[in-house]
Amino acid sequence: MTAAPAPRSVTLPVQLFYQGAPRALAQVEIFERAPDGVVQSSLAKTDTTGLVQVPVRAQHSYLLNAVVLRAVEGDAKVVWETLWASMVFAVP
Repeated sequence: MTAAPAPRSVTLPVQLFYQGAPRALAQVEIFERAPDGVVQSSLAKTDTTGLVQVPVRAQHSYLLNAVVLRAVEGDAKVVWETLWASMVFAVP
């Protein structure tokens, strides 16, 4: 009888900022690519200090993104402006 090692799973704390201040209660989208190429997505939300705990697993790659949507004034042709923050990393 043999036992396979349990997959290593930890969380990575990530802090989100907007205009130099922590961005509280913001949605973060998490894309996780497994070694076999399968991609899963999930949503998380930052806490009041702008921190989100991202669950990560060994040998997986990640893309995190968050978007600020803000109104544009003074231009009748443009209603909204979006500002994107993205982070890409892999866990060995």
